[in-house]
Amino acid sequence: MTVARAVAGPLAQKRYLPTQDPKKTDELIMIYWGTTRAPEFATESNSHLLAQQANDMRQRALGTGSFSGVSTTPSSAAGVGQKELVAEADNALLVAYLGVQQENQRREDQDMKTATLLGYDSWWVKVNASMDGGPMGHYKADMQNELEEDRYFVVLSAFDYQALVKQKKHKFLWEVRFSIREHGNDFEKRLPAMAAVASDYFGRDSQGLHHVDVPEGKVLIGPVESLGAVPQK
Repeated sequence: MTVARAVAGPLAQKRYLPTQDPKKTDELIMIYWGTTRAPEFATESNSHLLAQQANDMRQRALGTGSFSGVSTTPSSAAGVGQKELVAEADNALLVAYLGVQQENQRREDQDMKTATLLGYDSWWVKVNASMDGGPMGHYKADMQNELEEDRYFVVLSAFDYQALVKQKKHKFLWEVRFSIREHGNDFEKRLPAMAAVASDYFGRDSQGLHHVDVPEGKVLIGPVESLGAVPQK
């Protein structure tokens, strides 16, 4: 109810007013809210660590027959042992890289789900269709970082109430999704301002994703004035 009350004010300002008369109810507005959870850093994943270990193993294997920076000629037995170590390291490296590729795919899939949840899906399809090396690639990297951080989100979904009651049909009318990063923000305190900014798009086509700065309250302190000596009580 805390979330509902915070959103009710901006809804009322856009003439979405509450009513207790079912016959006069035009829309049913559902409110969903929560927090996304960021995936672990790629460099901290198990497959990435295994790949590092396999690469270190291969470098050590290639270093067989070397002493104090002076290359020596290994014996035939040592040469065979070195080849076996390199082959073993190459196999471990291949397995680790396959694991990294699978983790990257899971990360892409999770990013897609988060993008859909937050309303970034139109942007997601656009940037993934572009080349990573151009300006859009840098934009994709920035937005991917945004997707992969914990964020508070709110979703408002509006349905035709009369169609729901009379025809038992879920007639979707409009939807608004808005979010803010969790770090450095108190959701309960920021929610009213978030809803006020998002209210410009209640029932309207936003024409895609928008980034808007949520206004913050400020306290201005004027010049200090002396009130003179205050008598002791």
